[in-house]
Amino acid sequence: MSATFHHCLKLNKLMDRKFVLIILVATVISGVGFYILDSQKSEEAEEQKEVAVRNLVESFGEQLEKVSLQAPEEQLRESLQEHYSDFVAPELLENWAENPLQSPGRLTSSPWPERIEVDSIEKRNATSYRVSGRIIEITSVEKTESGVAAERDFDLVVEKINGNWLIANVSLGDYIEPDSIVYHNTEYGFSFRLPDSWENYSIIVDNWEGREPGGPIVERGPLIKIRHPAWTSENPRQDIPIMVFTLSQWKDMQGGDLHIGAAPINPSELGRNEEYVFALPARYNYAFPLGWQEVEEILRGDPLTTEELGKENEKRLCGAFDFNEFPVGEIYEGEISEPDFETNQAALTFRTRIREGVREGTNFAGHYTVIEWGCGTGCQAHAVVDVKTGKIVSFGLPSVWGADYKIDSFLLVLNPYQNLPVPAGSYYEETKTSYYLMRGGELRLVCQEPLVGE
Repeated sequence: MSATFHHCLKLNKLMDRKFVLIILVATVISGVGFYILDSQKSEEAEEQKEVAVRNLVESFGEQLEKVSLQAPEEQLRESLQEHYSDFVAPELLENWAENPLQSPGRLTSSPWPERIEVDSIEKRNATSYRVSGRIIEITSVEKTESGVAAERDFDLVVEKINGNWLIANVSLGDYIEPDSIVYHNTEYGFSFRLPDSWENYSIIVDNWEGREPGGPIVERGPLIKIRHPAWTSENPRQDIPIMVFTLSQWKDMQGGDLHIGAAPINPSELGRNEEYVFALPARYNYAFPLGWQEVEEILRGDPLTTEELGKENEKRLCGAFDFNEFPVGEIYEGEISEPDFETNQAALTFRTRIREGVREGTNFAGHYTVIEWGCGTGCQAHAVVDVKTGKIVSFGLPSVWGADYKIDSFLLVLNPYQNLPVPAGSYYEETKTSYYLMRGGELRLVCQEPLVGE
């Protein structure tokens, strides 16, 4: 009986241990289950936050084309408030109203910002995310046929403010170089976008002529032709012709005081900046050469964009002007023309030196040559000649300490600082360093300051 009792006691203890073990296992499993469930809920909540942030940013991107950053101040404020207030923190919105160029939006009629593509979303804390991506810009071509005209990087911060996700900070990056080919003309200030098939295009520079009604030729201007790489003399293709007018020439033409060509209609405007109007000749494709339909399609895509030439008018020290700031798009390598002394008869007095200098070839601003000769102690004179046309753009520019210029820049400096001896001495106190820019075939003085302190 005692043995039976002990056996039952051992059995009860064993069963108690199993029960405890079962309870422990159940507790652990339950805890793990709750942990997994809680983690899943946490992950779902995080995913929901990221979805909300992404939706906010993408919806904001749909508003960008509606806000013109070139609008008058009061109109811009109203537009920012109307289109951005549901997406942007009030403090940032007010900052953009004061500094519109820091805001994303529509800068030109074409291309324009169509959408935002989000590349990454990074959690900063429970109520803040960093978002990186690209602003996608298009023209009418991409709208019809798909594609991208331009892309711009951005980084922004989205925060939970008063219960709502709002954009609290935006940093705009540089434009990403598009896949398409772009012809840049820095002399007149415009760019022209071309399809990939125009790679290795060439530029032909000609002139248009304008007459008084029923009278002689009174005006001329550049006619820039973009030529397809497959063009040959045996199989010519349609060029893309761009006429360049000064604002006064364009006004005279529209007023009927200047007739261009034989067509009864005027050239059509492609774009303009603060100095020039760019236009398409009337009936430019009247002969319907090979490729005219392609050119028509290119022109429908608003491919020309203008660039301001106003850097030289900014208030700043002359020494801040830099050759790299005014680059030349391409260097002329064609036949050199003899100097045309009809364009500047005063230059005949130094015709031998000028002819010799021109024959040495281009040394300034892509297709010009600067010629220097002595005029006494501490005195030099200069002429500037267009080697393509022979036009004598400038004659007799004086200097004491020479000139500085480059073949690939539109900037020319007379009496540059690096040529100044130290100490200069009082003899040269009236001498000035002069900065000139080649603009539209004319040499313009844009800045001047004392060589030594006055």
